[in-house]
Amino acid sequence: MKRKLTLGLVFAIVLMLAALTAVAVGLLTGKQVIEQVAVPLALNNDEGDTITDVYSSEELEQVLAALKENGIELDENSGILQAIANGQDYWEEETLMEICREAFGGLFYEWSVEEKYWFDTMTVQIGFKESNVYLVPGEGDMTVDEARTYGALALEMAYGVQLPAQSDAAWRIYEYFYAPYTDETGERDAWWSFEYENSETGVCEYTVQFGRKGENVQTWESELHGTVTHVGSFDQARMYVGSKYGGQRDWPPEAWAQYGSLIAPLEPQSRAQWCEQHAQYRAWPQDGLTREQAVECAKEAVNLDGQMDTHAFYFEQAGRMMAKVVLSIHFPGNENSASYDAIWCVEMDAMTGEISEMREYRYAQSDMLMMYVPFAVLDAAPQDEDFPMGE
Repeated sequence: MKRKLTLGLVFAIVLMLAALTAVAVGLLTGKQVIEQVAVPLALNNDEGDTITDVYSSEELEQVLAALKENGIELDENSGILQAIANGQDYWEEETLMEICREAFGGLFYEWSVEEKYWFDTMTVQIGFKESNVYLVPGEGDMTVDEARTYGALALEMAYGVQLPAQSDAAWRIYEYFYAPYTDETGERDAWWSFEYENSETGVCEYTVQFGRKGENVQTWESELHGTVTHVGSFDQARMYVGSKYGGQRDWPPEAWAQYGSLIAPLEPQSRAQWCEQHAQYRAWPQDGLTREQAVECAKEAVNLDGQMDTHAFYFEQAGRMMAKVVLSIHFPGNENSASYDAIWCVEMDAMTGEISEMREYRYAQSDMLMMYVPFAVLDAAPQDEDFPMGE
């Protein structure tokens, strides 16, 4: 038997649906929390022309409150939550990054071209960088879909492998459209890049890179299929080595040596590239100090207590094998701080451990390159204006 709804019940249902719709419409997304709360806070804490690159714990609490009000929960291991719990500052850029990981899902390299561009734009707004590196295609550029199809076809032509244009069960595809440099006319030199990760093994097996309209195609495959010995740019070299070893701070000596070999024949376009090319990175020297031994020598020389993050590499200087160790130190009781209390760079003889030079890296004062190239190379480096294209 059919039952008729009373007018009163119908009215009540309509009111309930309207209320639910209002609540849904009123909730902000993670992107909107960044645009309406996090970015204004970052701009307000700057002092004149001086950019403050951290949020105070009180400002973090305002950001967290906005997230909670809009039903957005952070991971329990979030650096934002740890900083608030310890009453400490936290990097503005990393705060935006953590929110975006929840909003977009996954890490930066997993995001779409549009999401990378949007995040990059937010970091420009808060003063973290001067201009966008990651872009979205404009007039005259390939569309994202066209570039995906073109990249898959280029890899098929190069290696005879049939790959999907978009991620599927077998392949995860990481996509980029970025412009790391400007050319001699001042135009942004944008590139497409697609990395194909085997879902079963987690290995990035194929990479293709080409210009904004499909020109200058470069392809390579991982060491599962063959060793790459030639690349077309410093970025390609860094991406290739990074696909195997992760971020530069995590590279073992053999990764630095491979990177140095790949960039050796290239034409440097900036001071940073010139420094890396002249660093003469080397693999671990037989019978020399191991990485662990070099780190211990550096710790003894610096003679500071605390929790330390380290990275190290070997290089050759005037026929002498050298090691460089960077110690990034949190003093006791300050382990959860967003910034290190001290960063020391220590160079030594890679065979004997004899310290040749030590320098302290100071935020906003020191050249960050001192952590990645020898002091002597850094001191001799030309300036960016001496190159046809700046970074």
